[in-house]
Amino acid sequence: MSEKWGISTITIAMVDNSHAMKVQDILHRYASHIYGRLGLPSRCARYFIISVVFLGEEEKARELVEVLNREVPEVRVGISSL
Repeated sequence: MSEKWGISTITIAMVDNSHAMKVQDILHRYASHIYGRLGLPSRCARYFIISVVFLGEEEKARELVEVLNREVPEVRVGISSL
């Protein structure tokens, strides 16, 4: 079965930015698929948000989400694919 190529957006939310370096290290592993990312620190809303645009196979994007969930369980991760 062939993999479906597409565009995915991955949203990572933290209530504490002490996990930012772990997240950064994981995102760096997938740098060849990351088209862009935007960090939105919001101390007043008590969330630190990273939005990632991922280009490539949907399975690879889901793999990134699984790695984030497994290696940094303190963050919340969501994915949307086109």
